[in-house]
Amino acid sequence: MMARFCFTLMFICSGLCSTKLLAQKGHQIDFQIDAYAAQEVYLAYFYGDKQILKDTIVATQNQQFSLRGDSPLTPGVYLLVLAPDQKRIQFIVPEEDQHFKLQTDTSAQVSRTHFEGSEANELYYDFLTKKEKQTQDLEAFEKFITEDGAIVDTVRRKQLLAEQVAFQAEQVALVKEHPGTILAALIGMSWEVQVPPFTGNPAAEIAFIQKYHQDHYFDHTPLHASFFLRLPGGYQKVDYFINGLSPAGISPLSLKYPEVIQSALTKVLDEMQENRKVFKFYLTHFINKYGNAKIVGMDAVFVHLVENYVLSGAADWVKGASLSTVKRLASKRKPLLNGKVAPNITMQLENGESIALHDVEAAYTILIFWRPNCGHCKLAIPAIKSFYEAHRAEGVKVFAPCTWMQDKTPQCWTDVKEKGMEDFINVVDPTMQSKFLSLYDVQTTPRIFLLDKDKRILIKRIASEELENIFQKIKSLP
Repeated sequence: MMARFCFTLMFICSGLCSTKLLAQKGHQIDFQIDAYAAQEVYLAYFYGDKQILKDTIVATQNQQFSLRGDSPLTPGVYLLVLAPDQKRIQFIVPEEDQHFKLQTDTSAQVSRTHFEGSEANELYYDFLTKKEKQTQDLEAFEKFITEDGAIVDTVRRKQLLAEQVAFQAEQVALVKEHPGTILAALIGMSWEVQVPPFTGNPAAEIAFIQKYHQDHYFDHTPLHASFFLRLPGGYQKVDYFINGLSPAGISPLSLKYPEVIQSALTKVLDEMQENRKVFKFYLTHFINKYGNAKIVGMDAVFVHLVENYVLSGAADWVKGASLSTVKRLASKRKPLLNGKVAPNITMQLENGESIALHDVEAAYTILIFWRPNCGHCKLAIPAIKSFYEAHRAEGVKVFAPCTWMQDKTPQCWTDVKEKGMEDFINVVDPTMQSKFLSLYDVQTTPRIFLLDKDKRILIKRIASEELENIFQKIKSLP
């Protein structure tokens, strides 16, 4: 039985992938749950950003359950989910050693959970128990700190610091003793990056710290490991690196923002390429995410992914109609990326004279595609008018192509007067000679672009009511 099964994590458990040969074939994991009244428990596992329900296990006798099979389970972190309140116990299934027993009770607490025959789980639950105790000790010690920061019990403070150092040393030893295992991965993934002292120019210290964090963020995270998809917290760690750590301090409106995201994705995906399943999951996820993103400038990230991983052949599973679709979308979006020079279009004024977009001399140009019967345009055009009146002295001009063609063109000029748009540069293309609909991917109206003096696209696909706020932010960018 396969279905999605989502819930909030209570604690993280991991396991050890030993290097010895299988002592027994298949898998047999027995569960004893003291004081448990239900006759069913549920087995789930982590997969990327989700938790998937794998099976229902029926009691063999009161409070006892058994998971058995002739084939080994896929290594990773699994969850035993209790009815009816969905309390869960995490446990690991390593590549070997898939015959063991888990004993717990309905509290599902770390201290009440024990294992037989699983070194991996025994080691990790011992680690969790010590970590839980240290956290409790530190919370209790905070009560001895006065409001002005003075420490009342300095002896206890020294003792806690010594315990912290010893516990950290124990973690380091575990990671060294079990390299390449789930145990090592989850312990290492929990460590914060330790930045060395900075001795250079104080003005460069923040940049140094940020770069060091970025360079060493994945030091103990096996992005290429076959079990990475099935680790709790793995997806969240990758997501934070890409969307939190890497672009820290950079405005989303900056042209540099998508470049930083692209660089972070490249670092992650290039390491993941060592494992096809992990690479496929994350690349597919990112292509879908940035291909449908509503955030300004993220279409550049989509184009980057398609060109560097799909069209290069690295994503060899993308074929046929899917390949044609992403290729077409990337090709259509690339000329309209923020920072690109907007495609030049030559259109007609009401008097029949031709005028090209690139011939408009302005510090900033608002390019708005509209049509007379567009309900959203009726709301957008007054906002554009107000913006234009407020900033025309700064060199702002409005280039406003009406999208109606052929015998409908006269209605454009009627609406220009009715809507009070006479101060705009109003243009039409009755016979579509400029191909503006395809060049600017105008599928709906209004479609608004903000261009700089060189007709580079500063921002696009924005709501008219957001224009003033975004304009001020763009002007303040370095």
